[in-house]
Amino acid sequence: MDAAPVLKPSVEEYLRQDRLADRSSEYYDGEIIPLESSSPNHAKISANLTVALGVRMRGIPCELFAQGLRIGATSSHYVYPDLTVVCGLRQYTDELEETVTNPRIVFEVLSPATEDRDHGFKFRLAQRLPSLQEYVLVSQFAPEVELRRKMPDGTWVISSIFTYNKEAPRESAN
Repeated sequence: MDAAPVLKPSVEEYLRQDRLADRSSEYYDGEIIPLESSSPNHAKISANLTVALGVRMRGIPCELFAQGLRIGATSSHYVYPDLTVVCGLRQYTDELEETVTNPRIVFEVLSPATEDRDHGFKFRLAQRLPSLQEYVLVSQFAPEVELRRKMPDGTWVISSIFTYNKEAPRESAN
């Protein structure tokens, strides 16, 4: 006896469901992936990045979006980066203006559940966006940031940045 085929939700069904849901989800060619709650470290790093970038971007004709901005990577792939920078006029997938297609920079704060997908599949999707210039991966478990930057010839260069804070010497209580 043959098993009944599994029906995958359409993009329209996903978008309708995502609009009504309490928690966002990503869509990968018919597969809906609910987003997990952030850990305290993840939330703190995202907040710190938002503040630091917001200050640094003053006077620049770009907008910074924290979690909650859906990106249409392709017509069948929708993702929610942790932070997104959009420069110039926002471009949308449709008249509802809920899904942006022209991010300049995407930031992902890595977690155990998303690290492999953020490094691999989501980056490959992001590379398809003509507007994307940088893809930044921030570890929440080590002092490491990985910057992936698109070069003028369309190739991508990966740089890793490590920061180590040495603990200040403690004063003795005499």
